[in-house]
Amino acid sequence: MSKHKGDSIAIFGLHAVEDTAASDEAGHPVYKEKDYVRIISPGNDKEIIHREVTDDDKSRWPREWAAYQNKEEVPVEGTILTEWPQISRAQALTLEGMHVKTVEQLAEINDQAISNMGMGFRDLKNKAREFVKYRSGEAKIQKYAQQLRRATERLEQFEKDLAESEKKVAGLEKELAARTDK
Repeated sequence: MSKHKGDSIAIFGLHAVEDTAASDEAGHPVYKEKDYVRIISPGNDKEIIHREVTDDDKSRWPREWAAYQNKEEVPVEGTILTEWPQISRAQALTLEGMHVKTVEQLAEINDQAISNMGMGFRDLKNKAREFVKYRSGEAKIQKYAQQLRRATERLEQFEKDLAESEKKVAGLEKELAARTDK
């Protein structure tokens, strides 16, 4: 189970560890399974931390921990690289092998990691940054468009209410004029 969190991904799983006390007592190696985490920086497959899970890990990656406990997959957040038209299938698979699965992760990879990936990946990172920036702007535009639609609907309702009120006032003025003429 994994998810991008800042510059790292957490993958929770079981790991067999020797129980030295039980091994000594039994006279042969005895293993038990413990919860472990692999912490990976996308684009840097040389510095992988693999250790027993701590409370800090559980709080740093709560969705991943919950999904692991429930034996569920954590949905990938962002645009999957294989669905992004700016990248070839081979490049997407190369990046996936380096634990980079989304355009958003690619946009955030540090410069040292991108340098180790080879030719063309720095340009891809720049394209990914532009894509993320564009998508962010697009989301803001959609939000403002929705706010504008709601404001327009309220204005239209206000205009209807105003027209109705003006009719009522005109009717009352006629009625008042008719009473004062008598």
